[in-house]
This record gives sequence, structure tokens and C-alpha cells, in this order.
Amino acid sequence: LANGLIIDIANLAIVRTGSLFLKFSPEDAQVKLNGKAVKVSFGLLSGGALIKNLRPGMYEIEVARPGCVLPKPCAKEGVSAWKKTLRIESGRVTSATRIILWPENFISETLDNENLESFYVAEDAVVTKKNNLLFFDESVIKGNDIVSAYSRSRSIITEGALKNYYLVDLEAPKTPVNVTSLFNSLKQTKLKLPGTVPIKNISFHPFSGNKIVLSTENAVYVLDVSKVDLERIVALPSIKAFTVSQGEVFAINASGTIESFDLALKRKNTAPFSIQGVTNMGTSRNGRFLALVKTGGELLIFDREKSSLLLLDKNSPGYWFSPEGKRIAYTNYQNELFVYHLEDFDLDERYEKGALLTLEGQVNGFEWLPEFPNYALISSGGSLFISEVYARKSITNKYEISEDTTEYFYAKKDLYLLSKIGTLTKISL
Repeated sequence: LANGLIIDIANLAIVRTGSLFLKFSPEDAQVKLNGKAVKVSFGLLSGGALIKNLRPGMYEIEVARPGCVLPKPCAKEGVSAWKKTLRIESGRVTSATRIILWPENFISETLDNENLESFYVAEDAVVTKKNNLLFFDESVIKGNDIVSAYSRSRSIITEGALKNYYLVDLEAPKTPVNVTSLFNSLKQTKLKLPGTVPIKNISFHPFSGNKIVLSTENAVYVLDVSKVDLERIVALPSIKAFTVSQGEVFAINASGTIESFDLALKRKNTAPFSIQGVTNMGTSRNGRFLALVKTGGELLIFDREKSSLLLLDKNSPGYWFSPEGKRIAYTNYQNELFVYHLEDFDLDERYEKGALLTLEGQVNGFEWLPEFPNYALISSGGSLFISEVYARKSITNKYEISEDTTEYFYAKKDLYLLSKIGTLTKISL
């Protein structure tokens, strides 16, 4: 016993015991192993609970909030309890360190209940849409839809009639900048390119809320609103898709040529091969991986570091890069959800590059939760869930937040929800 040895009666052998290391929040939760309550105490240095001297084998682990009686559900099924079957191995420690016990009922704050059509959040500023008009602090602002918001300020880009775009600083919302007019004026006067052209795609520059990256049919530009300056950074005929990472701009044209432009180094690069038929393109935050969707729905991953191209799925309507850029979630036309590991990634167990996980349920929308590495927001029908996005060949824990959500927005542990009747609420995760 002192050396962690026990008699395995079933196999008539002496074996070394194993251990289970758990980290969960809140720390006053109750733990059961194979249906029996286990008293645990958190270590001062580890921040977790170590359960020692366990006979090797499969264990059903249950962690529940105080007051819950397992295996019966505490409220709706799956809410406020975490359950998984894990293997305890001889002489080893099995870990489960990212267990979140979400509340049975999330406390919500009503922000607006006036039959809203849509909303957008920039920093802590909430812009709402009603009767095809945009409102901030009960005043109408320029535009009919919000296209983009800068992550570190209250600046937004809106779209009005006839594809006119406006830069609106919510600190001074009554003085918007007509981006479309400014762009076409500078294109003619500064770059000496005659005529006016429509803007096809537009987003904020990753370094500044006063700069805008936009594409037309044949070029990509950086517009500096504060300096009233315009720079053409990519020139490609018939641009079909365009995306921006943390530091680069990417564009692909009809012939399949992919060009990138480093915004800091002012350096352009062309991919070593072309791929035709791409209609949609996205990038991981660090710009290493590009997701390319072709006309038929094929989802391909371009690894720029290795100059390799991988067909991930033949029919994928949606994909989402993880915050750290090592994973990508995607769906197929049967609304099945998958997580593919682009690089080796460590959670409680190591997932090697190429590992593919199949998750439960139909999917209409998906968003990673950066503060909770193995959880994501998943919408299915009108319901919104928090779900685990890793698996150990056992149950995936899923927690329902709402049954009637039509639109949602997540930032900095705050979740904004728009209901079917147009009520906007906020909860803190």
C-alpha cells in the first residue's frame, strides 16, 4: 500500500494503483466515482484535487454543483453537472482540468425589449436595429446595417443605401465619414486612377480603428481616414475572396492566384500554386492557415508554412478557426459538427495533428470561447448551448442557455442574446 500496490483479484496479480487529478469550478462541487461520493480537497500549489490509490480500470466521473443529486439531472438534462467515463491506468495520473459547472439558470439583464431586428456590439457599446434604422443611445446613426467593428475601440463600419459605407465613431456618432466617397476621391486624386468603382468587401485594419482595408473587383486598398491617405496593396484581376489576419491581407482571383500582403513589413507574396473556383476564404489569426471554400462546397486548408493543401470536406457550409489557430471546427450538409486539429494541441489529453473529432447535434452556428479552451457556443434551431469541443470517446457535456435565440454576440465573457420577439438581453459567463 505504501508503494501504491494492490491485489488485482480478477487477474490474480499485484498492480500499481493510478490517480485522478481534477480541476473544476466552483470548487465546492461534489464528486462521485462510479456513483459513490468521494471527498476531495484542493492542493495549495496545484489548484486541483488529486484522488489517489485507484484500482486501474474505467471510472464514471460525476461532478455536480452543490444541491444536485446525480445521476438525476439538477434542472434540464445535462445542466449543472459534468459527467465523463475515464480510464485510470496503473502508475499514471489521469487528468480532467477544465471542468466548468455552468449555472442552472443564467442571470440575464434586459437591455432592450422594443422588437429589435438585429444588434451589434463594439467594445461595451451596443448598436441596435429597428424599422431598418440603426440606433445608439436612442439616436439614429448613419447606415442600415453594421458590417464590422474594431476590437479595441467604439468604431464601427455601417452600410447604407446603394452600397455606401460609413465609418462611425460611437464617441461622436453624429459625424460619420462617408468611406465610399472618400475612397473614390483619393483613388482619383492621389493614385491617379480614373472613375468610381464599387467596394466589394470592407473591414477594419488590424492595427488601427482609423484605417480600413477594402477590396474592389481588381484590387485591395488600405484607407487611412485620419491622414486622408490611400494605398493600393494588391492588384489582381477579378478578386473572388478576401480576408484579413492579425497582420496580413489575403486575396484570391478567378484564376486561383493567392496573394498576401504583410501590413507591417509592406511585403507582398504569391502562393506557389493556384486553385480555381474559390468563393470564400478565411484565415487563422496568425495567418498560417487559409480556409478555402470552392463553388461545390469543398473545404480546403492551405498550410502556408509547408505549402501544402488538404481537402478537409467535400460539402462544408461553415467553418471556424479556434482562437489559438491550431484547430478548426466545420460542418457538413447533414449539419454534423467536426473539430480537426491543424497542429498538435494539448488539453487534458494530447491531440496530434490530423486528429478529427465528431461532436453531437445539428449545428446552425458556432463560436469558440477564448477564455474556456474546450468549450464553444453552438446554436441549433432556435436553441443556444455551451458545449465541450473535445472528446475522450465518451459523453460530450452540453448546457442549454436559451430556447428562442435568433442572434447572439460574445465578447470578454459577456453574451448578448436576441430573442424571437426582439428582446435583447445580456448574461455573464
